[in-house]
Amino acid sequence: VAFLCRLRALLDTSPPADLPLCAAHFGFSVATMKRRLKAQGTHFQQQLDEARRLQLLRAVTAFGDPATAPQPTTSAFSTDPSNRNREQRRLTGLTALQLRHLLIGYAGERVEY
Repeated sequence: VAFLCRLRALLDTSPPADLPLCAAHFGFSVATMKRRLKAQGTHFQQQLDEARRLQLLRAVTAFGDPATAPQPTTSAFSTDPSNRNREQRRLTGLTALQLRHLLIGYAGERVEY
């Protein structure tokens, strides 16, 4: 569990991280990293997607749109609107407009999620 917490912290602070970079950070080979994740019942892409999803939710909550957020927040996301919207949909299951309405509200007021 502590291993996953440290991995999530690494993925959250240094996007876009990849498997070899994270494995090197922990002093593991890529194969060992995969085995450790498998033993925890997860895999690297699942952890990376979760980190990106949380970054996206924080950006939408704080700025209304990840495209208007400061660069460190948006570095994990594409600068092309079509690709960014596609990734938002893949990570959350919601379109960009649906996500903004859910998190920000229709009149700009924040709503609990």
